[in-house]
Amino acid sequence: MKNTKISLAHEELILDEKINVRELPSSIKASMNGLNLLVKRYEKSPTDSISNAVRRKSIEIADEIQDWLEDSIDEEKEIAKESVEKKAKEVSDKQAKEVADKQAKEVAEKEVADRDGSFGNSFLKGIFGI
Repeated sequence: MKNTKISLAHEELILDEKINVRELPSSIKASMNGLNLLVKRYEKSPTDSISNAVRRKSIEIADEIQDWLEDSIDEEKEIAKESVEKKAKEVSDKQAKEVADKQAKEVAEKEVADRDGSFGNSFLKGIFGI
């Protein structure tokens, strides 16, 4: 078998998805380091079995990266959902407070009007003897 460069699925995925390798979990980076050792072994002594092992390991790593990407997307969706729910609650709470404040103001104004009205009526009753 002649010494040829092996196409590595995980490297293609990293390039296609524009992934910063530093952001990958340590378990994936450890798998990549192990694969790098296997690639070096292949480069020193290329055989079909090592080539196949390299390709299989690269596909396994690509699967791990894909799972990590999907988990990251799910986490981002959950964070976004929680943020929207929090904002909606804040808006709802603010609106409820505004309604409560308005109602309290109306009640206070009515009490003042009733008090002033009853005082006025009492005063008039006293003056006119009604």
